Amino acid sequence: MQDYLSGHTQVVTLDGAKSEALQVNHGVPQGSILSPLLFLIFINDLSMNLKALLFADDITLVGQDEDPQLAILRSAQLLEEASSWFGANRLCMNQTNTLNILCILKCGPPCFGEPEVKLLGFMIDATLSRDQHINMICNRLSKVTYLMRKLRSIVPRNYLVTAYHALFHSNINFGIVLWGHAGCCERILLLQKKVIRIITFSPYLEHCRPLFKELWILAVFSQYLLSSDIGLHIREQLKLHFSASGELNPTICQEKCDRRFVSLKRLVDNHHKNVYRRSANSSATGLTAEQCNSVLSDEFLDHLAEQRKSVLIKVNK
Repeated sequence: MQDYLSGHTQVVTLDGAKSEALQVNHGVPQGSILSPLLFLIFINDLSMNLKALLFADDITLVGQDEDPQLAILRSAQLLEEASSWFGANRLCMNQTNTLNILCILKCGPPCFGEPEVKLLGFMIDATLSRDQHINMICNRLSKVTYLMRKLRSIVPRNYLVTAYHALFHSNINFGIVLWGHAGCCERILLLQKKVIRIITFSPYLEHCRPLFKELWILAVFSQYLLSSDIGLHIREQLKLHFSASGELNPTICQEKCDRRFVSLKRLVDNHHKNVYRRSANSSATGLTAEQCNSVLSDEFLDHLAEQRKSVLIKVNK
């Protein structure tokens, strides 16, 4: 570790001219694998009495009180303490990106700080509504819709579906549990219908429900329900197996808990989606028709027919 942190030099190049090499006494090489881990270890003691929320190099200080003026005072004290910590640890706080916002459930213009701020990809306004964030999403989706309209005359449908999931659906799915219940999500659904019609070369007023089924794409409200159900399932299972203090429930054996943990981890990591990649002709199981036929062999179907003939007859009807 000492060899990794020492012996670094830096050179500045300008218009073909190079400066002399200078020794780097602080910091870590940018772009290396160990650098983020070492940075997290370095700022690990910035707890601020549990008033600091850390995500990589983004730090959010939370000062709260029933009185808005006292909340403003507490946030100013936290900012002063954080500035002292940065100075003592030879770090520089970016004053340009340091913003204040007062969140209060009260209509009217904000009495302190910015009207809205962007935090880890989310737009947060003073009244904690979802309007500003959905406006940002709609602006992004409108640009993607224009791009899809240009692409449809150049690439086949399966490429358009891939571009949809990469550029359009990813913006919808990001944090949808937090904003998917907002009333103004109808605007996102309208943009989603528009891009679905573009992919399928459908008329402007074409009914979109069959088109969603044809492309195996979930509408924004269905995606919200799916994400909420998965999150609720994970929380309920964790409550069942662990107490509020994080200790294992004594009524549940360790082996069962380990199996449940592995199952939840596979769910969180989206294991099956990574194993069975979806394509334009994937079925609801994530398998293509060829993969389904290989799994449902003649021998398996014959065995199933012998065991459950009545069920097969009912399904065939």
